[in-house]
Parts: sequence; C-alpha cells; structure tokens
Amino acid sequence: MARWLIGLILFSGSVVAEPGLYLLLSQTDNQPVMLVMRKLENLHLGEISGFDVEHKEGELVYDFRIINTTTNEILNYSYRASDGKLLLHNASFFKKKEKSELLAVMALKSVGMTFVELVQKASKNNKGYLIKASIDNALGINYLELEFLTQEGQHQLAYNINSQRLLPLLKWD
Repeated sequence: MARWLIGLILFSGSVVAEPGLYLLLSQTDNQPVMLVMRKLENLHLGEISGFDVEHKEGELVYDFRIINTTTNEILNYSYRASDGKLLLHNASFFKKKEKSELLAVMALKSVGMTFVELVQKASKNNKGYLIKASIDNALGINYLELEFLTQEGQHQLAYNINSQRLLPLLKWD
C-alpha cells in the first residue's frame, strides 16, 4: 500500500510539472532546439548522443551529450533556450556502462547520418514539442528514443537506427 501511495504521489507530481514545461516551450521567444542542436553539431566536437529539455530556475535549458570517439570523451553542454547562451560545459572519459551508447553512435556513423538528421527523420509525423532524444543499444538493436510533450501529456517512440523504422515500445506494469 505504501509503494502504491508513493507511486501515486510521484506520478501526480510529474503530471503537474508538465503544464509548466509545456507553457515555457510554447513561448515563441525560445531558440528552436533543432537550431541549437545543428549549431552544436557543426562544431564537430563528436556525435551528439542525446539531449533533453529541462526547466531550471524558471528558464528552459537544453542539455546535450556528445561522444567523441577520437578522444574517448563524453562532453556535456547546457544552453539557455531563450538566447542560446552556453551555461555549462564539462567533459569526462568513457565508462564501461556507456558502451551501449558508443555502439549506437558507431551505428549512426555506419548509416551515414547525423543525430540531427536521425531525429528529424524519426519525428517527422509527430506533433508536440520534442523534449528528449537519445541513442542507445539494447539486445543488439541500435535505436533512438524520442519523447514529445503535448497539451495532453508526454508520449514516447523508438526508432531503429539501422532499419530506419519505428520500433514498438515495450511496457511493463
């Protein structure tokens, strides 16, 4: 019973948080996330492997993760959505647990696409604001996971990097 109650509290908190994020995203004075992503990709620091949109201290922030396979580094960048200003940059070296992400980056390179191109292709027919995207490898499948936010709430989809097709999302109760 206690677990159920804690789950209900956590779930209701996330539902309440969505309208604030949706409201901030719907303001037209924000830099489009795909524009900021393209600019970052054009710096040739490595391959973008993920991003998400966060609400931090009343502002929208775009967080990006880049894998540089040459230097074996993971680079993290945070940009303010309103003006595209760089807020944070840090780097770390690969860890074993990040091997699946590295496999997905290699798959992305093998199909000759960039992260931006893959995200655009996979999200072509989806409505709402893209709030999260990341590539990974599980059970031998290289995929892009996307999360969108609409007025009705969040929805996710998964896209196979190699076959360029949507994947069914598995859900557990």
